[in-house]
Amino acid sequence: MKYLHSMLLKLFIPTFLGAVTFFVVLLEVIDLFSNISNYINEDVPLLVILQIVFFYIPKAINTSLPMALLFSISFTLGNLYSNNELIAIFASGIKLFRFVYPLILFGLILSIFGFYFDDKVVIQTYSKKNELQDRALSRVKSFDNHNVALTNKDRSVIYYIKYYNDTKKSLSDIIIIERDIRNRLIQRVDAKIAYWKNQTWEFQDTLIYKLEDNNDYFTVTNRAKYINNKYSLTPESFKDPIKDISEMDLETSRKWIELLKTTGKTHRAMEDYMEYLKRYTMTLTPLIVAFLSCALGGKFKKNVLLMSLLSSLSISVCYYVFQMITVEVSLRVEYIPPLMGAWAPFILFTIIGLVQFKKAKT
Repeated sequence: MKYLHSMLLKLFIPTFLGAVTFFVVLLEVIDLFSNISNYINEDVPLLVILQIVFFYIPKAINTSLPMALLFSISFTLGNLYSNNELIAIFASGIKLFRFVYPLILFGLILSIFGFYFDDKVVIQTYSKKNELQDRALSRVKSFDNHNVALTNKDRSVIYYIKYYNDTKKSLSDIIIIERDIRNRLIQRVDAKIAYWKNQTWEFQDTLIYKLEDNNDYFTVTNRAKYINNKYSLTPESFKDPIKDISEMDLETSRKWIELLKTTGKTHRAMEDYMEYLKRYTMTLTPLIVAFLSCALGGKFKKNVLLMSLLSSLSISVCYYVFQMITVEVSLRVEYIPPLMGAWAPFILFTIIGLVQFKKAKT
């Protein structure tokens, strides 16, 4: 049995490495040609373009792994079947699972590797690639924000801001509503402008309406400068949320989602939470495709190379499209939990893989 497994891996590994190289080059070419006209228009130096291509390699590798694994397993088993070697193995009484389990184990190892590779390498290099590309194409990201409505974590303080200037770290045309535990108004602060100083906001030209202890009336106070440590949402909270969670590691992603929830941006928080969950399910894709490809590998006796390539691309596209649909449905239909939306494709395709594996010729 060791000899058969050794033979299988010797056939599989070179094919897998070749498939990864092919898909990486394909993704690099697609990315390059989709931006080539912009590079020419902006007179981007060749060295900068090569740097962008270099920093995209880890992302391309991570994206290529499932497709390459599916193709290489299907191609390897298909070749064995077309040469009647697989038939001879089955005729000797060896079950399909017993023969191919090193490939399934390889898929599991690849999933674990992909998870850490994505979090520790891909995130940083992909972010660097986007940063270089934006700079080369003169794309300026502005975090300034207009008409901001936020609340603090316990929802006792509500902020209405006309304009947030990220460069100056300032707020303009501010209204702050403070409520007690029974949601009664206890204070309102109107200010023309505020600046972030010493980890708090310094409000200027301020009008303060405060409910007195007997709850009968409000007092009105006008102050040139006003500081209240209760009103200390950081400038990060007021920024236009254009950050891409795909450029954040897991720890940063969790903090970002919590910040969005805290500041009342619930829909954006839900979208990013789904992307956060997808990061876990996507890393298990190699394990799924290992099941599918082991079942499909023996089905191709003719045109093995072409059919293996088509099957790997088709199944990958179906998986990603189905995932997009379940995520979108989960965002729009409240009674479908985010966990279900993110994990449904993984569960469904695992079941399909197991069924196909059981039906496979053996």
